[in-house]
Amino acid sequence: MNLPALAALTVAAGGLIWLAFQPPRFRFVEHQLGVVADAAIPLNITGTSRDDFLLRNQNTLILVRLEGNERRAVAQMNFPRGIGVFGALDVTGDGRDEIYAALRDSSGAVAVLLDGEGDTLQSLGPVKGPSWAAREPWDGWLVPMAGFVRDGRQKVVCRVLAMFARQPRGVAVYDLQTGVRDWFFAMGAWPDRAYLVDLNGDGERDILLESSSPANGAIANGTDDEHAYALALNQSGARLWQSELAGKFASVFLLPLPVGSAPGPLIVAATHSHEGDPPASSTLSLMDGRSGRILKRLRFARSLTRPFYLESGRPGFVVGGNDSTIRIYDLNLSLEAQRRVDGEVEVWAAIDLDADAEPEIVASTRDAILVLDRQLRPRGRLSTTEKRLDPTPVRVARADLLRSRLSFGEKVAVAADALPDYPIDDPDKLALVGVGAAAAGYGIRRVATRLPRRRRIPAGVTREVLTTYAFLVHGQFQQERPFERLRLWVQARCAGIDRPPWTLQGILEEWQGSGRAALEAFLRRLADAGAPPARLGRIRRLTHAFVQFLEDAARAPDHGQLGLAERALTAADALVLECCRAYWEVARRAACRADHATEQAVRARRARLSDLNIASDLRVEPGGDRLVLFERDALVSVVGELVDNAINALRGRARAELHVVVAPEPSDSRYLAIIVQDNGPGVLPERRGALFTPQGATRPGGGRGLHLARECARSWLGDLTYEPAPCGSGSVFRLRLKVVTGPESAMQ
Repeated sequence: MNLPALAALTVAAGGLIWLAFQPPRFRFVEHQLGVVADAAIPLNITGTSRDDFLLRNQNTLILVRLEGNERRAVAQMNFPRGIGVFGALDVTGDGRDEIYAALRDSSGAVAVLLDGEGDTLQSLGPVKGPSWAAREPWDGWLVPMAGFVRDGRQKVVCRVLAMFARQPRGVAVYDLQTGVRDWFFAMGAWPDRAYLVDLNGDGERDILLESSSPANGAIANGTDDEHAYALALNQSGARLWQSELAGKFASVFLLPLPVGSAPGPLIVAATHSHEGDPPASSTLSLMDGRSGRILKRLRFARSLTRPFYLESGRPGFVVGGNDSTIRIYDLNLSLEAQRRVDGEVEVWAAIDLDADAEPEIVASTRDAILVLDRQLRPRGRLSTTEKRLDPTPVRVARADLLRSRLSFGEKVAVAADALPDYPIDDPDKLALVGVGAAAAGYGIRRVATRLPRRRRIPAGVTREVLTTYAFLVHGQFQQERPFERLRLWVQARCAGIDRPPWTLQGILEEWQGSGRAALEAFLRRLADAGAPPARLGRIRRLTHAFVQFLEDAARAPDHGQLGLAERALTAADALVLECCRAYWEVARRAACRADHATEQAVRARRARLSDLNIASDLRVEPGGDRLVLFERDALVSVVGELVDNAINALRGRARAELHVVVAPEPSDSRYLAIIVQDNGPGVLPERRGALFTPQGATRPGGGRGLHLARECARSWLGDLTYEPAPCGSGSVFRLRLKVVTGPESAMQ
């Protein structure tokens, strides 16, 4: 597979994987439920995964069911008098909701409980005002809030609401079978909602109340309506604790945290002020459910709305506010995320809308319903047509096991199916991935055709680069050569010596006589080795600048020569460094590890050494693992030739030994040495001079191995030498190799 195709495949696979892990966006399909006076209330009267809707039209409650795109009225309940509050609540604990309707007339208030067919299950009440207040019209309601079982009998917790301070206000518990009230707890504040929670760990669920403060003068049981409270009662109506959380014209919103989310029962309490425009400040508190004690409190400049628990991942909760901000906190009230929206925002639910085990947050502003994920990233938006001064109330209903519906609208009730659209199923996004993959393949192809191909440089070409560079350094850059003479000339003039030993004209003629040709040969070898054209262009520009400044200095009068000569020397130094860098770039491509090549050569001959009973060892000294200028295969061949010579010299010798050492040259750190030493008979003194000549074979049938090995070593700027063994008998061959260094070190 070529590179462009591989790039396109990689981009396509990466794009598909990215799309597969992207969360869905939600689109909404709306169904009109009917023209009503209030929003539709979801309820489940069948015990299945689908919710129906309860609507009110004057004195009539209508139960509506959506089947596909069709709306059907399942039941209709007519009442002889006005309905104040209505809703749905599972008071029997059978998994099915009962319908309740709060009714009143001049005699008092009652709460009627009905089944899904519209048949009356029980009538609770009536609740009446005191006889001395008969001249005041009764304006209260009796509203069911929760149900529990005690002593085998079903009980219903109701709130008793009255606007006037002298009429009943508080919490009452009724027996569902008889409709008779068990007890009544009077309150000065206005009870809003009840939760059944085991607060003291006795296994019995207690009644946790949140309240509002209408501030019209009611006082009862240590509470007044100048303050809003969190209040806890047991099932007998005895107060466990109460906590004052806000002042007048305010509401308290409570969130009991699930059992197991904290060491003990914890309650989150948010306050909301109804006073002022904008509303006054509020607090967010973490409370101990056993005592009502506030453990931690945060203060805000604007009011908060009801908090909702977030189940997945790290436990926490989400809360909206009048400051246009949605916030997520952990159970220590540490802020995890926040997002500002357009206008006052209220959260209505934290529920899994797409069955992916991650909750979505349903919130609303005055003109839109928002769906956000756990990180508060927008996942859906539904604009509403009703003009409101506060956020649109939203309720969540179930359409089936995997889908949810949102109901809203107080004049025209609407149910909107929230349908997830996954990016991996979006043809536009898939087409975008395809376009990106094609563009990547095309771009890589265009770039690949313009880039110079990195080809393998033949060893001969590399050796020619190295030898021409060595000739250039020796002939032009080193001591007693034109570049160094120019440096000494400048130093002499700066020291006040009027007539240095060399003239600028002589330095110029020497460069033109030999230096220019040597540099051109080096450039040709670099081009053959695939050096970058930009590097070759810089060398040519620096050469031109050096010659131009040197010519101008040679023609200038004595007082103007020094400045031009200094500029020529600057160009010369830059030229030397650029040539060294070019040499280094080529050299490092042909570099190899001397210790690795030596080990390979010795390992290939282990069997022969063992068969001939030759004891051998290979030792790498510190610093012997550096890169050297040598083609690896050629170096393995040269070392193998030396080892073969030693094996032939040791054949038939008792206690034969062969030692191979790779170590830095002690006298010159620019070189590395591979030393091959044996304890054979050695080379006779009269034959050592011809050892490295084509006719210098030292064994019967020998060839030109040592001659070719030395030529190869010298072509890589190294050398091969012989010396007698220091112990008296034997031979020592020293292969000297040039170490690969950086460009600055390569100048030496």
